Amino acid sequence: MSNVTHCIIIQLFNKLLVRTQDFVKTRNVSRIIISTVYVALTASGCLSGNPSGTLVTVSPTPTPTATSTPLPVVVGPRAVKILFNLSQSGSFDSANGTASGTPPGVGNGLQVTRVFNPDNTLLATNINSTKSANWPLWLNSFEIGVSGSSNTSAPGRDCARFASNSEIFQQNCNLGGATLANCGAPPFQYRVSEVDCSSAATGNGGPSDGVYLRAIFNRSTNYIGVTDNILVVLEYAASYINPAHANPADCYNNSSASFSPELCSDFTWKAFVKKGSGDVVQPFFLLIPPAYSSVLVGQQPKQSGTTQMARQFVVPLSAFASDSNGYTTLQISRINSNFGSTNPTTYCTDSGQLPGNSPLCAGVVLYSITLYRI
Repeated sequence: MSNVTHCIIIQLFNKLLVRTQDFVKTRNVSRIIISTVYVALTASGCLSGNPSGTLVTVSPTPTPTATSTPLPVVVGPRAVKILFNLSQSGSFDSANGTASGTPPGVGNGLQVTRVFNPDNTLLATNINSTKSANWPLWLNSFEIGVSGSSNTSAPGRDCARFASNSEIFQQNCNLGGATLANCGAPPFQYRVSEVDCSSAATGNGGPSDGVYLRAIFNRSTNYIGVTDNILVVLEYAASYINPAHANPADCYNNSSASFSPELCSDFTWKAFVKKGSGDVVQPFFLLIPPAYSSVLVGQQPKQSGTTQMARQFVVPLSAFASDSNGYTTLQISRINSNFGSTNPTTYCTDSGQLPGNSPLCAGVVLYSITLYRI
């Protein structure tokens, strides 16, 4: 093959590589390929006008070194545990007032006054909006909704509140049979009794929800790094009256052509991740169902939902790190109940005992939520 023909072939090959380099995603790979062709062309005399093909040594173009501004070093606690108990060993104080409930709206809920380490030792306090030195600055606030006359979205006093010190001993559940059982919550534990929530409005994850948990994060890169996410671990007990539907089609909403757990579950809780605490958005995570206890499943005597469980999920804040507004709010809301033709009091209340106050027959008892900055 003549040197002229050789040069033409190599030049055509060079043009092909130049056109395909846009499809090569790794810059270093593209640069190596083009540098190799350049050496071949030069060695063949096609670039230097040297038809004899005398080898010419060519050094590849060095890769430029990118410079970047160092990111802030984030310090401070990486884990915060909130205990849903109304006492000095829990995260809430009765001094904040809960007799008439909390009005709907961001900032109107019962605020956390103490946060703990994962081993339940005290980490920091926030008394009268004065945070102690160890308070994790990446958590601006955490609040919950308490039902009552001031809570227009959940006016029933016994719907969502802290259990009295005697509720656990009330044998007011017949659970579908003659045997009574304790299905109240431990003393001073935050719980939601669905038997008492019939007047509660349907939630949508927005500011008007009556029964909710709401965490607001400080997205400053001094407190939450651009690669940080939040791991959420929620400990609770939940009990349904009815077992899960055997036919998944029962959960399908034909009018909206979408899955709708509200159609096939006794009650539903969902998690929402939002830019603004007042936003209304699509749900991020389905918390309940599933419920791992059902009164109408198993042998007599029926058992209430005493099984404590933990669910965890990750809030991917780093996925939105480039967004100047940032995602700042995690809200977990009770959406609604759907007992259909079943009257909860048929199974949760004995006619000779006090009605309601039966979260472990139909409802939720919350024990803790831990937020990990990972």
